[in-house]
Amino acid sequence: ILIATTNLLENIDKAFSRRFNYKIEFSKPNKEQRHQLWTKLLPPNLPLEEKFDINKLTSYELTGGQIELVIKNTAFKIAIEDEPIFKVEDFIEQIDKELKSMFDSSNKVGFFS
Repeated sequence: ILIATTNLLENIDKAFSRRFNYKIEFSKPNKEQRHQLWTKLLPPNLPLEEKFDINKLTSYELTGGQIELVIKNTAFKIAIEDEPIFKVEDFIEQIDKELKSMFDSSNKVGFFS
C-alpha cells in the first residue's frame, strides 16, 4: 500500500498517475466549511476583540491546514504584545502572508522572469 499526496496535482505525469489504482482529490473548503474550520480551530478561551467578526476571515479561500497555520502564526505575534487581544486585522495580516507564500503558476521556484 502506498499513499501519496500533492498540492500540485497538475504537475503529476500522466504515466506516473496511471500507476495508482485509486485517486482521491480533496477540493478546497467552501465558505461554509471554512466557517466551520475557523470555529473549530480557534481556541474557545481566546481573548478576542469585542467586534471580532469571524465572517471576515471565512471569505479568504484557505485550506484547513492554512487556517491552522494562520492561527498559530497570529498567536505567536500576539503572545509578545502587552495586551494580547486577538483582532481580525491580526489574522488578516497572517492570511495575506500565507497567500503570498503560496506556489502557483506565476511563482516558480528557482526561476526569475
